Amino acid sequence: MLNMTPQRLIMKTPSSRFGKPPLANSFSIEEAFTVVELLVFSSIILSLSAIGYNTMKTFSEERKLRAAGIELVGYLENARTMAQASNTPCTITITNENGGVFNPDPSASPNSCRERDSIVGSLNLSQVSGSNNLIVEVDSGTGTVPFTFTPEGTSPTGITFLIRSSSMTVGSWCVDIEPPLATVRRGWRQQGSRTCNYAIER
Repeated sequence: MLNMTPQRLIMKTPSSRFGKPPLANSFSIEEAFTVVELLVFSSIILSLSAIGYNTMKTFSEERKLRAAGIELVGYLENARTMAQASNTPCTITITNENGGVFNPDPSASPNSCRERDSIVGSLNLSQVSGSNNLIVEVDSGTGTVPFTFTPEGTSPTGITFLIRSSSMTVGSWCVDIEPPLATVRRGWRQQGSRTCNYAIER
């Protein structure tokens, strides 16, 4: 005879290794970040980003200053060569405002740099370097300063140019015309220093 007594269905809950049922949401509880952890992580990322941005900005500004220094050396050497080739003095003016503008002196006569076949024209260091913060300082004065190369390519007086940035506390490029041979040399002056190091070139 068949047993018609209802059988009781028993559902067993899977147990863990230690005999306790696993938590259904154990992953979300153990692995999720807290608000404090997220804030700390975000602060670290923002700090690293700021450091990286400032480093790249300084590097970019130093490259612009270097480009301006190289352009100025080439310009001065061309002026010296023009004086020697034409056996005529070459006088240029330096306006150490608005990024440093160099031109053949219109009031100097004779002036080989003003001749039609002259290789010396106008030079705006701010434009050629791409820096709107470029400042050129001249040790012999402010405003418009003249400088002359003799027909022998020499100069009885020297002059030093400091090329720096108005927006950043980086060093300065030094471009110097050393008397009496008017040798054009380029160096670097560290921030806070009063002397230029011409032994190394960056």
